[in-house]
Amino acid sequence: MATYKKIIHTGSNISELTNNSGYKTTDNNTTYSISASAGYGNASLNLSPSSGSATSIQLQTANGVSFTEPSTNNVQVTVAGNSINWATDLAISNGGTGKSTVADARSKSGLDVNQSGHLGYNTRIKILPIDFMQDSDSTTYNYALTSAHNGGSGRVMTSSLEAIGSWNIPLGFKATHTKIYTSSNTNFSVYENSISTSGATWKGNGMAGSTGGTESNHTDITASTTNYMSVRLDLTSSSYYVYGGYITIARI
Repeated sequence: MATYKKIIHTGSNISELTNNSGYKTTDNNTTYSISASAGYGNASLNLSPSSGSATSIQLQTANGVSFTEPSTNNVQVTVAGNSINWATDLAISNGGTGKSTVADARSKSGLDVNQSGHLGYNTRIKILPIDFMQDSDSTTYNYALTSAHNGGSGRVMTSSLEAIGSWNIPLGFKATHTKIYTSSNTNFSVYENSISTSGATWKGNGMAGSTGGTESNHTDITASTTNYMSVRLDLTSSSYYVYGGYITIARI
C-alpha cells in the first residue's frame, strides 16, 4: 500500500464540511476521501477502489489529534461484505474473542455445543450420591440415599454390595482424573464402557476417603459417539457413606 501523505485543512470544526465535500486525493487505484453527514457533523473516511480491493487502512494520530465518537470516545468501524484484520487478537474485554480462528473462538467462548462442557462446567463433571446404583450381588438389599443426611449421602444396605455409577463424557473432551469422597477409605476402579456391548476396559484405580482419598490419575477416556465411563466403588460396610466427587475433564 502506497503511503498517503497529503494534508487536508478543513477548518476549525468538522461540521464545516458538507456531505461528500470532495476533499480527496488519489493514490494508485484507491481514492481516499473525507466526508461529513449533512446536519450531523459526523466525518467518515471512505475507500473507493477503482479496481481490485483495498487491503488495509491506517489511522495515525499525532500532535494531539485523535479519532473519537463524542458520546463514548470510541471509533466506530462499519464493514460491508469484508472483514477486519487486527494486528493482534481482539481481547474479550474489548468485545472480541481473544482468538484468531472461528474454531478457537467458539472453543474459548463456549459457543460450540460440543465445547460447552458438562452443564456449564468445562473442567469437571460432578459426582452426586444419587448417581450410584447397587450391583447385582444381592436381590434383597439395595443402595439408598440416607434420610438422616437429607440427601447428602448414600450407602449400601449390606456389605456384600458394591456401588456403580456411569457418566457420559462431553464430546470434544476427555476424562483425566476421578476423585470420590466417602466417610471411610474404600477402593474404587474406573472403566471405559460402550453403549453397544457389555464389556468394560479398566482405566485405573483410586482410594475414596473423607478428604477425597487418593485421586485416580487414570488413563484418559476420550469421548466418542458410543463410549462412556463408569466407577465401581467397593464399599465394605453398610456404615460407609458416599458423599460425592468429581471427574476432571479437559478439551482435546
